[in-house]
Amino acid sequence: MQKKTVIVVSNNNSATQNVEEKLADPSNDLGFVAAMLGKADNKEAFLKNQTGRYPDWSGFSLPSAERKEKEKNYDQYDADLDASFIKQEALAAKRQELSELELEADYFKRHCENIKAASAPEKTRRFLTAKKALGAWHRCESMQEQGKPLPFWFKFKCAFVYGVYDWAFYDKKPQDVIPVFQQLFYRIRKNELKEAVAQLEDALRQIQGRGTADGHRNAPWRC
Repeated sequence: MQKKTVIVVSNNNSATQNVEEKLADPSNDLGFVAAMLGKADNKEAFLKNQTGRYPDWSGFSLPSAERKEKEKNYDQYDADLDASFIKQEALAAKRQELSELELEADYFKRHCENIKAASAPEKTRRFLTAKKALGAWHRCESMQEQGKPLPFWFKFKCAFVYGVYDWAFYDKKPQDVIPVFQQLFYRIRKNELKEAVAQLEDALRQIQGRGTADGHRNAPWRC
């Protein structure tokens, strides 16, 4: 054995009880190594239930080579576990952002229908990211505030870099062009978020697959 102890702490008893129940499960049969402490009642119950009789530990030992191999696998498991937590948090954040964006985009779509705004082109160049569409949106708003028409360089960039080719469209006033870039922003950002969610879900599946393949789900408690 590695002659180590582990303490599991939580701000509620149910979490630590869950660990104890997993250890005591017949498939593991390790309930005797867990001491439920914390509350005075738990401590008293633990001491009263001590019999002084313990099982033979020899069956829990592994040959040196096999132990080293398992330690190596568990190092990878720990790394995967850390990565999994990070990706799960990122996935939750992306899903939340996507949900909020879809709601906002739905309201904006109704607004465009009410004001009969021009529709955004169905296809654009791949260079047009949500960030760039947002920048174009803000640039149009700036021109509107200054009472100026859209400059030629802006039209050129939007047409030949971003793929919004309709030159007649740029003859409109900035306030008429703004809704188009707003539509592009919502559509592109939605696709970006969906892709990010899919990538994170795939990464989590790969981590889970490695854990299953390496036997981490049913890893023996032997040391």
